[in-house]
Amino acid sequence: MTRTQLTVVPPRAGRKRGIKERADRLQDALRADWAHRPPLVEEALGEQMRALLVQLEAVHRRRRLAEAVEGAKRLSLSTRTLR
Repeated sequence: MTRTQLTVVPPRAGRKRGIKERADRLQDALRADWAHRPPLVEEALGEQMRALLVQLEAVHRRRRLAEAVEGAKRLSLSTRTLR
């Protein structure tokens, strides 16, 4: 994974600090010789990681949607009391 790919997801998940530093450390760890496996295994693990990141992003979107719905409910209630 590129550094850019490693820095995109954490902010979407609500992280704000130390993102670049963590991405650098993670990229170094992923590129270390001890971390390598046969190419087919690495490809499968990469696909699994992508799937997990998609799930993480979906959870974050669901949370943002729930917050938006709650905000709309509050706005609707406050509008009704003004009438």
